[in-house]
Amino acid sequence: MRGRAFVCSSGADWAVGVLAAAGSAALLGTDHVLHRGAMRLTWADWLVVIWCGLSGFLGVRSWHRLWRNGRTPAERFVYGVGVRRFGAGALLLAPIVAGSVIWRMLNVAHDPAAWMAALVCALLSLIVTWPLALWLGFVWGSMMSRVRGYGETRAGEG
Repeated sequence: MRGRAFVCSSGADWAVGVLAAAGSAALLGTDHVLHRGAMRLTWADWLVVIWCGLSGFLGVRSWHRLWRNGRTPAERFVYGVGVRRFGAGALLLAPIVAGSVIWRMLNVAHDPAAWMAALVCALLSLIVTWPLALWLGFVWGSMMSRVRGYGETRAGEG
């Protein structure tokens, strides 16, 4: 419960955004040191750092908005099955897919420094996918709740 208390605390969105940006800058810098011998980030790297910081910020905001229990059967389906199962599953699948794609592209078995690149891609995809996966789960759950015949997705609508 301590992790949930941190994410739900005041200012957690800014803290996670700053930590995501700083962590991604450190990971990208370490990868540059291993491959180029110097920690010099390009403008594209800085765009990734900003994107990761924004994704961390939006991830906490999305968590606050979407990670909850529903009041009606339709909401319970949307938030329970859509966000918590489908969205969280997509979130866990993203670093596996990104890491395996980079693993194949860089031929990690023959280049020890490529391990870091695969790790960087897996962790950055986890940060970037966090808000996207939760909202994807919400959209999927909303569509499936209508298919199942619940007819409404929020209390008071319908």
